[in-house]
Amino acid sequence: MKKLWLGTLMLLAVVGLMTVGCDKMDPLVSQDGVVTTAACNPKVVTIWAGKHINAGTVTVTNCSESLRVKYEARSPWVFTEMHLAVGNTCVGLPRNPQGHLVPGLFPYAKEFDPPVTEYTFVIPLGDWEPGDLIYIAAHCVVITPCGGNETGWGDVWKGCFCYRIQ
Repeated sequence: MKKLWLGTLMLLAVVGLMTVGCDKMDPLVSQDGVVTTAACNPKVVTIWAGKHINAGTVTVTNCSESLRVKYEARSPWVFTEMHLAVGNTCVGLPRNPQGHLVPGLFPYAKEFDPPVTEYTFVIPLGDWEPGDLIYIAAHCVVITPCGGNETGWGDVWKGCFCYRIQ
């Protein structure tokens, strides 16, 4: 009985830790000094190239009728490809039979020749409403400072991060 109780407590702790970063809305101060939660509240995550190299950022915002996902390279990195998937669950994003995300199947993709340092995907909000939690998988291919190619992921290696619609 004690093991069951401890296991349940550990499961609840893990689930709680997984959702903590998803619920935070940062207050902003307007020009007149009033503190509000902005409708365009950005979430910025690091692009990790080669699992552990900071190659830039992905910034997610939503204003009016669209979700905006902006990739920005950190100098001297540049982008040659971007792949993006957005959904109601992380598990529901395009995966192979082994369960790994497959960027080549992501619905939003862009190739660049010549390479670019930034690009923004604009996605209609559709049925998403304020308060909805969505999951984003942001993948890219970058050119390294030495001229080689490296893959990168926004926030976590081969995973997705969450964003709450404002």
